[in-house]
Amino acid sequence: MTSVAKRTEWGMVIILWAIGVAAAMQFAKISVSLDALSAYYSIGRPSAAATLTSIGIMGIVLGAAAGTVVGAIGTRSALVIALCIGIAASGLQAFLPSYSVLLVSRLVEGISHLLIVVAAPTAIISFSAVQHRSLTMGLWATFFGVAYTVSGLFANMLLTYGGLSALYAAHAVFLAALLALFMLLKRTPVALSKMTLGPQMRTAWRSQFAVYRSLKTSIPALGFFGHTLMFVALLTFLPNFGNTPDAQRLLATVLPIISIVGSFMGGIIAQKFGKALLQLIVSFAVFVGLSVFLWFSIGSPAFTAIACLTMFASGTIQASTFAAIPELCADEAAQAQANGAITQLGNLGATCGTPIFALGIAVMGTGAVPLLAAAIAVLATVMLLMCQRALKL
Repeated sequence: MTSVAKRTEWGMVIILWAIGVAAAMQFAKISVSLDALSAYYSIGRPSAAATLTSIGIMGIVLGAAAGTVVGAIGTRSALVIALCIGIAASGLQAFLPSYSVLLVSRLVEGISHLLIVVAAPTAIISFSAVQHRSLTMGLWATFFGVAYTVSGLFANMLLTYGGLSALYAAHAVFLAALLALFMLLKRTPVALSKMTLGPQMRTAWRSQFAVYRSLKTSIPALGFFGHTLMFVALLTFLPNFGNTPDAQRLLATVLPIISIVGSFMGGIIAQKFGKALLQLIVSFAVFVGLSVFLWFSIGSPAFTAIACLTMFASGTIQASTFAAIPELCADEAAQAQANGAITQLGNLGATCGTPIFALGIAVMGTGAVPLLAAAIAVLATVMLLMCQRALKL
């Protein structure tokens, strides 16, 4: 069983959250430098985009297995390994190697990302008092939005004064600083597993899909899959529907921030009422209604406000998903498995969602975006209700 913290160690929680932000920057640093990357390597946008999506391959293939590995070797060991891999990958990228080497480095970096997003939230739970776990999971849920916001604020300056090398080197330095802080605050030696990582990975690969046999470990991942199917696509396409160029720029800037606020507020609400699974179901149901209003508001002055409300609801879905993990999974191994499943299905949703929405726009026009979002949310709501009934919660 997971040891229950008598009080929340906020210093460790913040460091672990920052490590999550750094992991999300493994995506964001490529997103914000996509044009510069394409120009430097003289490649088209599809090839440049491959450097962005390649990091998610490890999550799709090994996401659930990573939960088993983290449960076996411990969160501290996993985080130290992940940060070291991330530092090496970003450091290599700062030297702007050949395109093929860059792609390989991104695949390796995917291991770092995968271990962090499985181990860090599991560790946050262990450092959180029971009464604060929903709040700290709500904080964790903001890591992706914060990474994109911070990257958007500072990337242009780094690219202007130092080019791609400066951007990727800055990420390596950030990871190194977090590793130092993590080791400083947690002075006890990193508990390395007695077994080698190879056998652990082989065992995990053979058993990874067993995670989905348990509703308690798979429900958060199923909810997160519905969320990620919509989230990246909405951030990509909704700003284009603004009535004016100013409205489009406003939406592109504000929507990620609104989702961060929604995630943090969702954590506060889950902490107050202690019903994260019920909150997840309600959040999806509210999202359905807002998506319908969004469809009716396309082209109207109300579109910007309703788009912001929709992304706020999306943020509460994300927070409820992570808050449901300690509610449903009592021990650290189960929590790590649940986080691994979240990573696997989350990467699958993020990879598939944008092409699905793009196809919908091509066939049905702009109205396809809110309608597809509503349809996904309806399916998620029904599925979660069925799971809740099966567990008799």
